[in-house]
Order: sequence, then structure tokens, then C-alpha cells
Amino acid sequence: MAPTFRPYQSVGQGLNQLNLPQGVEAQEAQRTMTVLSRSLDQMSQFAFRELDEQAQIEGQKFGVQFMTDQKVKEALKGDQDIFDLPQFGNTTFGKKARQSALAVLENKITVNATKDINDIIFNGETNSTAPRTIEAQINSTILGYVDTIKVSAPILAEKLSSSLQLAGAGEYDRYRKAYAKSQVGTTNAEGLIALISKMNGVDSRLQGLLADGAENFTIENISLSYKRDVADIFKLGLKTGPTLTQVGKLNEKYQEFFKKAFRSEIFSSEISTPSGEKLPYMLISKIKDGTFQTEDKELKAIINVIKSGGQSSADPTGQTVPIPNLQSLSQLLLTDINEELQMDKSRAEKFNLEKNEASIKIDKDVNPIYRSTDPLTDEEINTLKKSRELAYQYGLDKRADQLDEIIEANSVPVDQRFAPVSDDGQKNAIMLKIAKKIATFEDLKLAQKFLSFDDYIDFYQKIDANFDPRMNRARREIVIATNYDPAMEKSGELRDFNKLDKQKYNIIYNELLRQYSEAMRTNTEFDPETVVAEIIASKMDDLQQGDKKIQLDKYAPNATYFFRLAEKFAQKKNIEFDINEFLIPGDNRATVTNYYNLLSSWRNFDSEDDIPEAFRFNKVRKWFAEDAWLKQIDARLNTMEKFLTND
Repeated sequence: MAPTFRPYQSVGQGLNQLNLPQGVEAQEAQRTMTVLSRSLDQMSQFAFRELDEQAQIEGQKFGVQFMTDQKVKEALKGDQDIFDLPQFGNTTFGKKARQSALAVLENKITVNATKDINDIIFNGETNSTAPRTIEAQINSTILGYVDTIKVSAPILAEKLSSSLQLAGAGEYDRYRKAYAKSQVGTTNAEGLIALISKMNGVDSRLQGLLADGAENFTIENISLSYKRDVADIFKLGLKTGPTLTQVGKLNEKYQEFFKKAFRSEIFSSEISTPSGEKLPYMLISKIKDGTFQTEDKELKAIINVIKSGGQSSADPTGQTVPIPNLQSLSQLLLTDINEELQMDKSRAEKFNLEKNEASIKIDKDVNPIYRSTDPLTDEEINTLKKSRELAYQYGLDKRADQLDEIIEANSVPVDQRFAPVSDDGQKNAIMLKIAKKIATFEDLKLAQKFLSFDDYIDFYQKIDANFDPRMNRARREIVIATNYDPAMEKSGELRDFNKLDKQKYNIIYNELLRQYSEAMRTNTEFDPETVVAEIIASKMDDLQQGDKKIQLDKYAPNATYFFRLAEKFAQKKNIEFDINEFLIPGDNRATVTNYYNLLSSWRNFDSEDDIPEAFRFNKVRKWFAEDAWLKQIDARLNTMEKFLTND
């Protein structure tokens, strides 16, 4: 026999029937909760900030300690990713650890590769090797370093490829020009070896001054070293032209050292600010304005020398030390940063595109599985596993972990997939999401093992209601009646909405959802559009009156403040004033009504003299002074009329 259906009869309940705190009690309760909430927010924000900063410090320390000479050798083997460790995961600690380790790796590879290139140039000049052979040797050396570290650090590999190729091209160009002039062939072998050794030794001699706390890295010691180098070049007995050419090359060596040292020290100190701004920008700015402070002795020594009189060019006699100025170094560094950021941006955009496509595919594959209340099949579990691996591949770690939880919960026998009794925390979390209309079937699947079967089915029906087209049409009726749409708020399209309208929406929608679930449970015919019309008709009047009460209570402090100003002014001027005639404790409506009546009686005042003495404080007198008497009074009266009237 077919079931007999009966139409749903709404009983409804007005807000005025609810036993809620009133007057001062409600005010104080609301104020206490607001203060408590703000305090907790501030405490949590401070705690999270402190933890994040500590994680950055510990991560940077770990990365430096990790990148030993042995780890550099392992990276240069290219047979495995040396960073494939849990410590380098997608956390604040892991990101900072990887960043600092890469900085150390970059510095050591740059030093080694530069040495190898210098050796190639030295051997070429000694043996008068053809330029093409030198070029091939340089390119092969650079390729050897770059290709081997692609496994561990692909981004760093591209970065080093560009910087080393630039350095190699410069060395090759100088060699090519010297070879064309037959300088290599005409200089005696002994003098040539001495000259090349002098040039290649600039970095090591200056680096030696930076050792042992950088106490010897001063403008005086650097000047002495430079003058000795120039003197040794003149002693080689070359002609004037070649001699000055070699002095110029020496100048370039000195300037290049400062460029490398400055850049290395700045980037080795790099961290990210909470706003995402890179520290080098901040360092350069502080160095220029003299506010920069650091405990890094090497960086401090380099900055002091740069700021103490270095010049961008040098006198061939060696009287002026060729140290680049701060402006040129800063510009060089900022250019490097921008290039690095641009490269990172391009890679990030490509990766994010692929990541988005992967996320869409995961949704397409798993959503039909989530919507099933039947036990998952082996095929469905395999689909979830493939989606999990895809999520891990594109850094969707949270999504992957969620999929893993769902797979684990559904890999046990059917009778073990639900809890005997629902966990209160999980149950309340799902109920809250349902109330906010943000619950998904994925949320439900994640909570499955913590819920009883009955609660699971109940929540399933409520979530399903959000996807029922009839329920969606009913929801649109609520949007029209209340002038609030949660979907628009969530998307950012609805920003300046009335919170009271949101409250009305939630009350009506929750009642609709309750009746829908009950109808599904009892297999009763249910028409959402008819039911929602009944709910709106029964509750809207009560809700609107509730609105007025809330607005009145919200406005009451304004009236109270006005009367308190009068009391304070009267006491100061020894004017007789009884505030109890106006301020009625525990009765916001009476207090606001007194405020309304008082201002209404003032509308026809022509001058300050008409104002009662106790109310002649600055706030009121300004209304006359600014020729805005009626404007100020009427604005307040119009506001109060909205919630004092009974219509």
C-alpha cells in the first residue's frame, strides 16, 4: 500500500518568546565576550608570530650546518636529491632550512667553478691555446657543475648557469683579445706566469684579510695590497700599453671581489618578512641611510670599506684603490634580485597552472565517490589513491592528507567504518559547517570514522539539501526576503551587508533545513518553496521587531555618553544637574527615548543661549559654530526613529 502523505504544518516561534538576557545583562555579557575574544586573538597572533620567527632561525641554522663539504660532493654527483628529507618539508622551518642550505651550496660551487675557469685561462695563456679550445673548456666546466645539481636544486642550477656563463664569457673575451694581440706569445714565460698568478691571487689575498673576525679587512690594508700588486706588474718589464692594460685587469679583479663578497654576504643573510618582502631590499635601504646594524663581522667590514672612500675607477699608478661605491653595488644586487624574482615568478605561474588543473581533475574523480552512501568498492579506493599521489605531486599536501584519511577509514571492514557513538568535537564541527552552508561531502567523509551511522546519514541528508535544486530555489526566496546572500559574502561580492539581515537569513534557513531533514527521515512529502513561504510569513514580523531591539541596544551607549558629558560639564561648572532624570539604568528604551525627546525640543533654538546650561559643552556648541544645528539634531532623530517606532 502506498504511503499516505500529509502536508507539513509549520508551528513557528517568535524571537519575543525566547528567554534571552535583556538590558544591562545582555550588554555586559556581549561586552565581556568581545573583550575576551579580542584578547584571545591577540594572544594567538603573538604566539604564532613568535613560533614562526623561531622556526625561521632554527631552519636557517640547520641549513648551514647541513651543507657540509661532503653534502656538496653528494650534490655534484647528481645521482640523488640531497634535499629529499623530512626536514626540508613544506613548513616554515623546512623552507628556511632549504633556503640557507642552497645559499651555502651556491657560494661553494661559485668559488670552485671560478677557480676551475681561472685554471683554464692560466693553462691557456701558458700554452698559447687557441681561443676556441678555451671557450669549449669553459663551457664544459660550467655544464659539468650545472647538470650535476639539477637533481637537488633545479632552480639554483639555472641561476648558476646564467651567472657562471656570464663570468666565463668575460674571462674568454679577455683571453681572446690578448691572444689576438699576440700578447701571450711575446711575453716571456716567466713573466707571464708571474702576471697570471698575481691576477688569480687577488681573491685569496683579500679573502685572507676577511679571516679571523675580519679585523684586518680595512681600507689601509687593502690599499697596501693593491699598491704592491701594481708595483709587481710594473716590475715585469712590459711596455707601457700592456702594463696599463694589466693594471686595468687588476682593477677589475679588485672590483669583482667586492661585487661577489657584497652579494654573497647580503644573500646569506636573507630572510623573508611577514609581508613577503625580501630582506636585501631592506638591508640596502638601511645601509644607505646609516641605520643598518649587524652582528655579521664580515658583512660589517665589507660595508665599512665600501663606505670609507672606495672609488669606481683607479689611477694607473695605483694611488687610488679600485673599490666599487655603494650605489653601484646596490644597483647590481637589486638587478640580481629582480632577475631572480622574475625567473621564480615565471616558474611559479607555470606550476600554479598545472597545480590548478590537477586540483580540478581530483575534484572530478573523487566527488562522485564522496556522494555515495554505499561502502566504497576496490575500484573507488584505487581512484582515491591515484588522486592522493597527484595531490602530493603538486604540493597539495593538505588535500593529499585528507584523501589518505578517507582511504584509511574505508579500507577496514564495513562494520568498523563508523563509531558506535559520535565524537562530540567532530559532530559539532560538522553541524557548524552545515549551519554556515559550507559543509561538503568531503568534510563528511573525513569525519566518517568519528560519527555513528545514524548521525552520518542525518548529516548527509542536510548536506544534500544544499545541492537539492528545490532547496536552492527556496533559499533564493530567503535571500529576497532578508536581503542577504551567504554565497555573495563568501565570494567577496557582498561586503557592506547588515549583520541583522544575516541573522534573519540563518534563522529562517535553519528552520527550513530542520523541516527538510525531518521529512526525509519520515519519508514525508516536502515542498521547500511552500514551506519556506510559511516560515517567512510566521517569523519575519518577530525578526523585524528583534532587529529594532538590537538596534536600540546598540545605540543606547550614544545616549548614555551624551548625558555623561553633560554631568561632567555640570560638575566642572558647578551647575545643578540630575542625570537620573535622563539616564535610566537597565532600561535602554527609556534612556534613548529621553535623548530623542530632549533633542526634539531643541530643534527651534536660535543661539547657544537657548541651550540648557548643563548641555553647553563643546560638542553641542560646535553645532552652532559650524552652522549645522538642525543637520546634527535631525540626523540623530532620524536614526532613533528607525527603532523607536512600533511599525
